Amino acid sequence: MKDPEPWLRACFDYCGHEFFHGTKVSSYGLGGSIPFLAELGKQFPETGIYAMGVLGPLSNAHGPNECIHLDYTKRTTCAVSTLISAVGAHK
Repeated sequence: MKDPEPWLRACFDYCGHEFFHGTKVSSYGLGGSIPFLAELGKQFPETGIYAMGVLGPLSNAHGPNECIHLDYTKRTTCAVSTLISAVGAHK
């Protein structure tokens, strides 16, 4: 992951604090979408691409009882909305 610009890093940090009980933002690559994101990165090398998911506690991705954690999903939606708003305000 490219290092976000300071204003965007501050927004990520705010979202972690506000919506995830003060959790610091971190990154890692995992899952089937990563090759797709790598291709997007090749097509748009100057663009930061940040992917977020809704797998939270007790989620079982790709299992017979696949599910998402609803509270985590709500908090992720709030964080994404805040990030979109910050990007719009920055431009």
